[in-house]
Order: sequence, then C-alpha cells, then structure tokens
Amino acid sequence: MSKVNAPDGLPWPNPRIAVDSREQLCWAFGYRPAPWQQEGERGPVHLGERDAESLICTMLSGPWESERANLQEGDYQLLGPSGEPIGGSLCIERKSMADLRGSLSRGHDRLMAEMERMAPYTHPVLIVEAPIEVLLGDVSGAVLALEQARAFLLDVAKEWAEQFGHETEGERSIREGAEWIGRMLGYGREEAARPGRVTVQSLLGSTLSILADHRIPALFLPSRAWAEYAAAWLARRVWRRWLLDHPEGLAAERARLEETSKVARGFEGPALGPGSIEDALCGPTPQPASAARVAELGGMPWSTAEAARRREAKRRSA
Repeated sequence: MSKVNAPDGLPWPNPRIAVDSREQLCWAFGYRPAPWQQEGERGPVHLGERDAESLICTMLSGPWESERANLQEGDYQLLGPSGEPIGGSLCIERKSMADLRGSLSRGHDRLMAEMERMAPYTHPVLIVEAPIEVLLGDVSGAVLALEQARAFLLDVAKEWAEQFGHETEGERSIREGAEWIGRMLGYGREEAARPGRVTVQSLLGSTLSILADHRIPALFLPSRAWAEYAAAWLARRVWRRWLLDHPEGLAAERARLEETSKVARGFEGPALGPGSIEDALCGPTPQPASAARVAELGGMPWSTAEAARRREAKRRSA
C-alpha cells in the first residue's frame, strides 16, 4: 500500500470521522473544538477554525472532517462516501482516566457490555488519554523528567521577566516550550496520586480482561493530544485499506470530493487537477462566518466554502 497515492494515482483522500452524538469533550481532528465542547455539552464538534498546533495538522495532513452520528457502538467510526458510518470496520471507545476508573468500578458491567458489542468489528480499540502509570497510581521516569523540564523552563522564564522588566522574545519562546510540555503531559500530578476505591490489581485485571475476553486492545497514551493522534492514525490506516478493498468506494469518494468542491466554489467550472481538491478542502482557514453566511453557502461547512472561494478569487485576480 503506497503511503502517498491511491490505486488511481491521486493522493489518498483523508478519512471522515463519525462522532457519537452522546460523546462529550470529543476530539476535533485538527480543528479547534467548539467553545461549548470545553464545558462538556453536546453539539457541533468544531466551528471550522484550524488548530495549527494539533498533531493531526502537523503530522497527518489535517484537519479532517467529522460529523455527529447516532452510533450504536463506540464513540468514533469511519464515515463512508455516502455519509453513513462504515459498519463492522473501525470502532474506537475513548476514555479519560477519570472515565476509565469509573467504568472499571461502578460501571464495570456496562463497559464490558459495550466491549462485547464492539468485538465483532474488524478493528475495535479502547484508547485512554493518560499513561497506564496513572491508572496504577504511579508516575514513570519519563513523565517525571518532562515535569522537571517544564518546571525548569518556567523558572527561567520567571527570572528573565524579573531581570528585564518586560516580556522578551526569549522569555516568550521558553514559556511556549513549557506550555507545549504541559499539553503533552495532559494531566495533573493529582490524577496519579488520587486514591481510588478499587484496588490496583482489580483495575489492571479488568483492563486485561477486555483484551483476553473480547480481543480489544487498550491503548494508554501519554496525553489527550497523543490519544487523538493514535485514533487518527488508526482511522487513516483502516480507511486506506477499506478503499483498497472497495474500488467503487474510492471512486464514490472522489466524486463526492469533486461535487463538494464545485458547490464550495459556487459555479460549475472545469474539473480540478490532482491535489486541488484536497487544497480546496484543507487550505488556509478564515475567521468564522455568521449563520447567515453559512445559509448563503447552502449549508456547507463555512471553512470549506470560504477557503475555496478565496482561492478562486485569488486565481481570477492573478
């Protein structure tokens, strides 16, 4: 399987993700989450503003489209060219550490029932937004080293601020480095030290039973950012394999992208060349449009339509 081009010789189309309508604080796959997502409410996953610091954008050519759907199993699945989830393929259950602790204790039976429903999928997986050391009430040496590096950078930045009396470029860069480490860690030390009602042996045993009884791996990632990256990497891999096994699906996805591009550009112009479709869909993102503007664009995601419109205006003025 080529890493660059699909069997038709064009670049692989990015996958689209179905997000369960009940999922809170969901991954936005390269976009900045909608403000209400931070409060745990339901609604659109994002408002179309690209998150340049997301691992999906920096490492996986994001951002990717995602849509709410009423999923019967899991929190995330692949969307097919028709706009419906691809049944029996990828199924991801997302858990924060607090969610997992609760599910393995008072919600044990419900979690195991969910794993049993996910088992028939070809690629079921449980992804946890924290390292397994947190589950076991410990902190690894690598995490300790990162925490010490972050504390050192913050101390240096504070000394520079006191020495110069104003914020300098160097101090700003140091603080950005400390913030980046904080995002990669993704959890506080209190998470690891928090006492639990269930023994460590029981928590670990229940986690291992998910693999032994249902053949569903549990991936413990260092942070929320890396958990989202792992989910996206798996989605891209499974999506490409699905396209290889379903040539008609690849043709349908190309046709969908072409139609989406034409609608976004607002006229029936000549067909776009190889790569132009992806450029139109994932180009520079402007500021959020009003509801009236979204309605004017025929209900299209404003980021797709506006980015394509600006590209067309630039082409005409050239």
